[in-house]
Amino acid sequence: METFTEMAEQFRPMIYSIIQSLSIYKNQEEFYQVGLIALWEAQTKFDPDRGALFSTYAYKVIKGKLLNELRKNVRIDDTYTVTDISVMAEDPALSFSDLHLESEYLSCYCENLTELQRRWVMGTFQDQLSISEMAELYGASNSAVKSWRKSAIMKLQKDLVEHNI
Repeated sequence: METFTEMAEQFRPMIYSIIQSLSIYKNQEEFYQVGLIALWEAQTKFDPDRGALFSTYAYKVIKGKLLNELRKNVRIDDTYTVTDISVMAEDPALSFSDLHLESEYLSCYCENLTELQRRWVMGTFQDQLSISEMAELYGASNSAVKSWRKSAIMKLQKDLVEHNI
């Protein structure tokens, strides 16, 4: 039986391939370490009598561990993300203007949108308004504003695909 160091070197391309297939671009070395731990676990738990190849088994174990770690990181990012603008405004390092997209920049994306769709884009990204705030501001229902959002997103996606952006 080969040593784990030799096995780790042999499976290094596989681990990085899985990382790339999961579109992991941040903290790749940390994910590589998780992949090595998964490889070690696969080595200790592998039963050759079951008829599977070790490489197939190792691939599934490594990918499963990386997916679990990715989910955990996303959950942590979602939990600890600052979402209250008043908290961010208290920090002098964050200028309030950094929180808004420039209206000129946004308006170039809104050229093909209807007035209602434009209201949703500008209200969401420039003015940081919620759906209920927009509904109240424009005298519309929440479902109407959601309809503006849905149609705006569909039209923006279509425009982006057509212009290869």
